[in-house]
Order: sequence, then C-alpha cells, then structure tokens
Amino acid sequence: MRRAYRLFACAWAACAALPAGAQTVADDSVLPAVEIRSRKNAGDAPYAAAYQLQQRVMALLPPEPRLIDLRLRVMFVDLTLRERDDFMPPNWGVAIVGTTIDEVIPMARGGYFLLPDRPLARGENATVMFNTQTKVNFIGMTWSVRVREGNLLPYRDFAQALAQFDAAKRKVHWYQRGLAEFSQVRMSALRACFVGQGAVLLDGAASGAVLQGRCWILGFDQARAASDAVISFNGELESLTLH
Repeated sequence: MRRAYRLFACAWAACAALPAGAQTVADDSVLPAVEIRSRKNAGDAPYAAAYQLQQRVMALLPPEPRLIDLRLRVMFVDLTLRERDDFMPPNWGVAIVGTTIDEVIPMARGGYFLLPDRPLARGENATVMFNTQTKVNFIGMTWSVRVREGNLLPYRDFAQALAQFDAAKRKVHWYQRGLAEFSQVRMSALRACFVGQGAVLLDGAASGAVLQGRCWILGFDQARAASDAVISFNGELESLTLH
C-alpha cells in the first residue's frame, strides 16, 4: 500500500448533515459484531491512518455554531453516478476489522459515513473494509450543509457555508501530507438530494437548480449573498452538500 497520506481525495457528491434532524443518518453507536465476508478489495485502508486524517480535517472546521460538517464517502470504482447515489448495501457497507474487533459502521445511502474512535482498532492495526470495490488509497470527503427548521436555508447561510469551507482550506499548510486534494477543491454550489420527488425553490419560485441524476445542483449567485432571499427544499430532503 502506498503511503497513508495518499488516503484521501475530495469528493463533492451528497452527504447527509450530521446535526440536522431528519438529515441525521448515522451516529457513533456500536452495531452488533458481524462476520465480514467479502472478496479482496484493494481500496481497504488502515484504520489508524484513516481516522487520523479524518480528525485532522475536522479540526480545521470553525467552532460551533457552524454550517458545514465533514462526512466521509466511499470512492466507488465501478458504479454510475446514479448507482453511487442509490448505493445502500443490504447488510453492511463499511466495517473496522482487526484481530478481535469486527464492527460495522453506520452508513447512509450513497456511501456516507464517519469513523468512530476505536483505540482497540489502532492497537490491532485494524483495517477499514468496504463491501464494494473502491479506489486504492482514497476515501472521499464531502461537506454537508445544515438547514434551518422547515428545510430552509437563507441565502446568507449559503454564502457563509462557502466562506467557512474556504477558511478551512486556508488553514492547510503545504507540508501537511494527505490534505493537498482538499486544499485545491473549489466549491461554488449546493447539491440537494431527495428521498423521492423534490424541488429547490428560491423565495417560493423556481431557483434555476439543474437536475443531475436524482439530485439538484444550485449554483451560488454572489449578487444574492447579502440579500434576504431564502432557499427552500420541497420534499423529503435526504442530503445537502457543497458542490
């Protein structure tokens, strides 16, 4: 396996917002141990390296209250965009496997998850295993956006979410291995995915969002950054991320 600092790449597909009510899709609870059986996957990664990089990136985020959160995502190799968005394994999707530890990690549809802190896994040099073929040495990073009650997002919040992401990028130093891809990504839109049918409206009217697969892309308009405009998500919002 190549060096651990090559483990992450930035991805800008949808992921569910951690703290936002119905958008919460996973927590740090321990699922019952299961026996993991899967064909060898070159994308399986060392748990210690993956968890360390996850925490390093999370440390770059602004303090609470904030508008963005980090979620990890499977880096698929053989699925279409629509298949990736619909991905939900029938039994398990990602697990931490070591000498004695054998733990399934909660995963949201689309392949989104966070790694829990498991000192035992570090001590056993455990592996993060995926129940689908994934890119070698890469785990995706996505940036969920928190919405207000009623699935509303003031345009000012949209602007602030982008500003918070840019501020986090500026904290990355050139010598920080593993974060180069993150520091080079530019976000300029929202990606809203719905459980079923949905629509993205701006002040109750058409927003100009473009359908991509089963998700809607809404580009940022700097002219509205300081306005009182409000984006609303009509339908059961499954995830909202920077794009």
